Amino acid sequence: MNKLNSIVNHPFVNKKINWLLKASKEEQEKLAFDFYKTLLLETFEQRNFIEHNGIFLAKSVDKILLSLPLIIRDFRALVIKELSQKNHNSFAKVLICLDQNIIESNQNNKI
Repeated sequence: MNKLNSIVNHPFVNKKINWLLKASKEEQEKLAFDFYKTLLLETFEQRNFIEHNGIFLAKSVDKILLSLPLIIRDFRALVIKELSQKNHNSFAKVLICLDQNIIESNQNNKI
């Protein structure tokens, strides 16, 4: 950590690095889940603002445009990996299998 502190000397960044190093896997997963959930809800809200009122919040749309493509890229990579490993005949089955993998991973980590 001292090496990181000598490279990065900003209180906010140092606080986040310290948290990341000390946080449990469950805390990190909850933070990621909350981020994804919030981003998807914000995307839905901005879509509704635009569709129904013709207005939007510029900062929120900027955040969505910067974050959502990365999330979609990662999701596509998961789907492609699952398709390459197993022979699924529908997208729904891929999603069910990915969900099951997450559940099994969480159960294995609690042992």
